[in-house]
This record gives sequence, C-alpha cells and structure tokens, in this order.
Amino acid sequence: MNQAWLLNVSPDKKQDVIDAVKHSTVVLRQLQYFIEHEIKQLDQTGLDDYSDPSWSHKQADRLGQLRVLRKILAILPNKTN
Repeated sequence: MNQAWLLNVSPDKKQDVIDAVKHSTVVLRQLQYFIEHEIKQLDQTGLDDYSDPSWSHKQADRLGQLRVLRKILAILPNKTN
C-alpha cells in the first residue's frame, strides 16, 4: 500500500485506514477507470489545437492535469486492475 494513504493519519487509526482502502475495491476500481478515461481524453491532441494562439498554455495545463492524474493512479492499490 502506498504511504500516501496514511498522510496525517494518527497511529491509532492507521489500521482502520488500511482496512478501509483494502475493502474499497469497487470504488477504487471505478476511480481507476475514470482516471484512465480522463488520461485518454487529455492525450488526444489534434492539429487544430496548435492553431490557437495560446496553444502552449493549453498544452502546459494539459500536461499538468496528466501529471496529477497519473500520480493519483499510481497510489491506487494494484488489485483494482
């Protein structure tokens, strides 16, 4: 389990959080599907994107969103696959 799930969790609640994450497979699987869908949407860059004068700002925003989504995806337990 990724330690990100335990940020700001008191030692006496640590096992409760671990158990909750382990037993939330349906929710975590749906979250994984949603994130993967969003990543696919953001990865689709068309040539018309570059016709906009502010395309570089849009690309930077898109890359930032992708970075965050991939970071969240990385902390999901592997058994949701």
